[in-house]
Amino acid sequence: MYSFFGGKDGLFAAIVEERCARILSAFGDPEVAGSDVLSALAHIAWRYMEVVMAPDAVGFYRLIIAEGVRFPELTRTFHQTGPDRTNAHLAGMLSDWCERGLIRLDDPQFAAVQFFDLVSSFSTSSAETCIGARWPASSQRTSAPRSSAASIMRSKSSGTASELTTARGEAGGR
Repeated sequence: MYSFFGGKDGLFAAIVEERCARILSAFGDPEVAGSDVLSALAHIAWRYMEVVMAPDAVGFYRLIIAEGVRFPELTRTFHQTGPDRTNAHLAGMLSDWCERGLIRLDDPQFAAVQFFDLVSSFSTSSAETCIGARWPASSQRTSAPRSSAASIMRSKSSGTASELTTARGEAGGR
């Protein structure tokens, strides 16, 4: 199978590309493009959780960690193809919102990393440590994405999440 992808590194890159594409597809969803900042971030967070908490994704991540010592190029490929790309895409979106006066951030790139780290904290630590790869409880699936978005908005903006103006000139979320 490796020969179809030019080796192990190529196969891993293809898998990470596919997962990254699923996360990045959320950025173009109508729920993001036509909504306020808080709702857009909550939708992106939900899609991120959906992709990274899939049992095969958790297993793949464990494999990356396990093989990273022997094959550091796999870890580099993983980060360049997945997290670095996803963070950069969100940082671009955050920068755009800053330029439009919708939010205030000192460092959109750092805020993007913080955002995905916060979203991950709701669900991945138990799965990554083999305590059990499972989706968070139903209440967390609903509240975690919006809570993550609101946390970033509160800590990085000049007002509360509900005070932020949206692209449509409305306040608040959905």
